[in-house]
Amino acid sequence: MQAGLDLAYSTSMVSFTWAGCDEMDEVSGDGHAELLDSGSIEITFAYHNGDEAILKGQTGAFFNSLLAWGDETRPAPRLRARGGRTTAKRD
Repeated sequence: MQAGLDLAYSTSMVSFTWAGCDEMDEVSGDGHAELLDSGSIEITFAYHNGDEAILKGQTGAFFNSLLAWGDETRPAPRLRARGGRTTAKRD
C-alpha cells in the first residue's frame, strides 16, 4: 500500500485521514492514536466504508524515541520492515 496522510495532533492524541492505492485500487480512510492514562497506546485504523482495526500496546522506549524526533541531541528512531529494510528515518 502507498498512501499520504493529513494529520492533526495534541499532547495525547494524533488524528489522521489517509488516501492511496492498495494493489492498484484507490483506498482511503481515517484513524487516530491515543496515549491512555494507563501509559498504553490505542490506535484505530479504518478504511472508508470498510474494515476497522484497533491496535493496543504498551508504550516504551520506541514511542518515547518517536516523541524525541525534534530533539537534535537524540538519534532518530529507525523502523524496520520485513526483510530488514529501513522504512522511516528523520529527514
